[in-house]
Amino acid sequence: MAKKRRGRKLSKKEVKAIKKAEADAPVVVDVAPQKPRVTATIELPDVITVSEFAKLLALPVTEVVKTLFANGIMVTINESIDRETATLVADEFGAKVIGQSGEDVVKDTIVEKVTTKGSTPRPPVVVVMGHVDHGKTTLLDAIRKTKVAAGESGGITQHIGAYQIAWHGKDGEERDITFLDTPGHEAFSAMRAHGAALTDVAILVVAADDGVKPQTKEAVSHARAANVPIVVAINKIDVPGADPDRVKRELMELELIPEEYGGKTPMVAVSAKQSKHIDELLDVVLLVADIAEPTADPAGEFSGTVIEAQQEVGAGVVATILVQNGTLHVGDTIVVGSTYGRVKFLKTADGSRVQQAGPSTPIQLSGLNDVPAIGQIVSSVTNDRAARTVIEAKSTSGGTVVRSLGQVSQAIRRGIEHELPVVLKADVQGSVDAIRSSLEQLSTDTADVRLLHAAVGPVNESDVQLAVASSALVVAFRVPTLPAAAKSAEQNGVAVMSFDVIYALLDDVKAALEGKLAPEVHTLTVGTLKVLKTFRTTGTEKLVGGLVTKGELRKNAMIEVRRAGEVIGTAKILGLQQGPEKVDTVPNGQECGVLLGTKLTIQPDDYLDCQVEEAVTVRLGASAN
Repeated sequence: MAKKRRGRKLSKKEVKAIKKAEADAPVVVDVAPQKPRVTATIELPDVITVSEFAKLLALPVTEVVKTLFANGIMVTINESIDRETATLVADEFGAKVIGQSGEDVVKDTIVEKVTTKGSTPRPPVVVVMGHVDHGKTTLLDAIRKTKVAAGESGGITQHIGAYQIAWHGKDGEERDITFLDTPGHEAFSAMRAHGAALTDVAILVVAADDGVKPQTKEAVSHARAANVPIVVAINKIDVPGADPDRVKRELMELELIPEEYGGKTPMVAVSAKQSKHIDELLDVVLLVADIAEPTADPAGEFSGTVIEAQQEVGAGVVATILVQNGTLHVGDTIVVGSTYGRVKFLKTADGSRVQQAGPSTPIQLSGLNDVPAIGQIVSSVTNDRAARTVIEAKSTSGGTVVRSLGQVSQAIRRGIEHELPVVLKADVQGSVDAIRSSLEQLSTDTADVRLLHAAVGPVNESDVQLAVASSALVVAFRVPTLPAAAKSAEQNGVAVMSFDVIYALLDDVKAALEGKLAPEVHTLTVGTLKVLKTFRTTGTEKLVGGLVTKGELRKNAMIEVRRAGEVIGTAKILGLQQGPEKVDTVPNGQECGVLLGTKLTIQPDDYLDCQVEEAVTVRLGASAN
């Protein structure tokens, strides 16, 4: 305890006051507080207020509200919760719950898992893609007999939705089909980028009066990159100027040959607005899906994909997922990226509550402790502790590593990879055709060029998402990269290579295929910390506190120390800490403690630039950009 203050001796009264403050200070214990236990059996109605619920549990209402908040349910003491939510919270306190008729609610809520094993046929999952105003949502509107399009801004889809319908095919048998209504093929590939093989069939919607557009071509490229069979719906056959035959000829230029011309692509002329030939389209979709024989194991390990997610008042985080394998139950603990939680309810698309959801079922759930990203994979674990272990393992496994052309070359030379996937953008169609033809002739005995997409125009976000999903490189010939695309490329680790000389482009790609192109490694500044305070110093270690002002700090990374704009030396980050927890990264806008390995003297207002060596967005050849 300090005995002096500002160079003078403390008075007896001051010393006494300090001792009293220290005695009254709370003791901080570095363990999680134990939740109160309740051994009683309580009876719950369908709906109950939080205050009444706390009285039934004989617990302080603050304990109940705190537990609800921890589970993502933001409610006050006077608000109501449903019986399923109350049951799960009561279970955390150890209470046994019965309904008003006396049945055991816990047994009804947490359904026992199916014990039978083996894959069984599942409903096909169909994605609807195409140009922005060619009638994708109106087609789904006709299929679902709803009025979705009319309620959307400008008639354009504003979110990702998933719906399941029951369809009586030609044979009269009722079959379920799950449809994904996407806002664009970028979202489709964003899901693939997270590892989700989401769909079995793609419906490509093309307007009969408008024909093939740039987004139509992009949609075809995304579907092909995912190896998803395509069924073409030639829509708007009822409008003036409709010419389905012209559309078929344009599609043939994309190597989509109609079955009637001896090809393998089914094409159905429809009018979504007038619901014409929708039956025929669905029959064709089921026929194409049956060729692939989609199956899943309802009793197997659960997995799913996030379709949409948001924070809702009174319900916490609500996410819509598509179950892909296994069965999800109310009460299951799930992990999605860096978030987790216990499933509090499951709702179908029509709002009905269910106790479980099997393969190919789109389902809405609540219980996660944070909003997950669209496209992330959902898995189940035994409990919260296992969930935290899984998340910690993910956080230490490292992020996306940028692949340059040189890195791919090294992988080909070592026999790790046997193809070079490429997304090509060029200034004019003549350049596209010339480069496409030349690239196709570059394949060697060890590796092939796989051209995923080739088009005129600047590199956009769709190009980057396709590259992310397919681990591809983006080659830009005499065109710029749009700012949003450049940001996405940096965030997702996509190499964008710019050329203005076609021979340089071909020479570098050829060298990569032959395993002769050396990788390029650059030093990147990924974050900056402003030093606010120094805590401990030794000859070789310094402990400082500061605020991350840009990017993020990473454990074990090297830093440059800047003072008054000048670099005065380097150091290594030995450890990062936020509060009592040791962490691997600290994002922008947050304070932290940093343990540095250095002999430098660190002062307040110094800046620490966190640097890593990575392959970065490279520009090979003579760039015009």
